[in-house]
Amino acid sequence: TKLNLEVQLNIIKAFADSGTKQFDIAGSCLEYGNFEGKVKEVDIGNNLTDFAKSKLRLLEFLQTQNLMHRWFRIFYVYGPKQHNKSLLASAYLSAKKGAMLKVNDSNISRDFIYIDDVALAIKKLTSNMSAQGVFNIGSGEPTGITQMVSKVYAHFGLDFDVLETNQNLSLIADTTRIKEVCDWNPVYTIESGIDQYINWASQIDFS
Repeated sequence: TKLNLEVQLNIIKAFADSGTKQFDIAGSCLEYGNFEGKVKEVDIGNNLTDFAKSKLRLLEFLQTQNLMHRWFRIFYVYGPKQHNKSLLASAYLSAKKGAMLKVNDSNISRDFIYIDDVALAIKKLTSNMSAQGVFNIGSGEPTGITQMVSKVYAHFGLDFDVLETNQNLSLIADTTRIKEVCDWNPVYTIESGIDQYINWASQIDFS
């Protein structure tokens, strides 16, 4: 991770030296560490992973060098072409076989956001030169892990037990800033996003 950070810093320095004025970079909600509840872009997390520390060091460099930047702090993205070990892919493959999926951390929630909504958010931000700084990109709503899985199983006419979750312990994006700056709102609900994913998965040799 340290090597990757140095490489990324050197790339940014090289582009800046060559005259690049605007940097658009994908960050991560992991930059909030173990923060719980709804988070604003200015909130600072604790117990950060090395990955999150590297992301924040990169952001700090952009800020201290006064380089114009848009930092897309993306939450839990789902959609077509996810890795087949991801939650959604695992649920789809298990339900397709009629098998029960073993879910780790089954009592937690996540702020899931459909990939097309992320793409639209980035498109709107990059089309607006006044949009600068850090932007949360998430649904702004918690969805339980087992709730997500159960919606996939329902597509196959199968039941999956939905466990209650403590939503106060979830990391949720406060999307006030991106809404105010570029009038963005997610288009897809969890239901419609999962429908899109299943339609994609059912049309390919996905196993």
